[in-house]
Amino acid sequence: MRWIKHVIRMLENRLPKKLFYGELVRGSRSRGSQKKRFEGRLHSILKQCIIDLVNLESFASDRVVWQKTCHEAIETFEANCTEAREERRRIRHRRLARSSSGVVPCPTCGRRCASAFGLRSHMRVLRQPSSSNSP
Repeated sequence: MRWIKHVIRMLENRLPKKLFYGELVRGSRSRGSQKKRFEGRLHSILKQCIIDLVNLESFASDRVVWQKTCHEAIETFEANCTEAREERRRIRHRRLARSSSGVVPCPTCGRRCASAFGLRSHMRVLRQPSSSNSP
């Protein structure tokens, strides 16, 4: 984010600014999904940080405003990442709880086991020879 501020404030003839605002004139694209260039990645990061792309240059021209904007954007970005991570965790745990809460019947004797692990343990006991049949 700090580097973006420097690039935006550079003179027009500087190479980093030309690369930042320019497009590829020549070259070939790979097949399939296109890889993001720096500009595309920057736009997605700014959207995640909820920074207005229209006012980006005006924010960068004022150091105090830019510093405040970056600080708020980073807090927002981290909060969104944490929230998304927690949501993925909740979904994963719900899915695990749903699959483990089902009762699993034994195909041999019909006993109902509380989990797949319990069924495997039960099947292991069924495979062992009983001590009453031994000589």
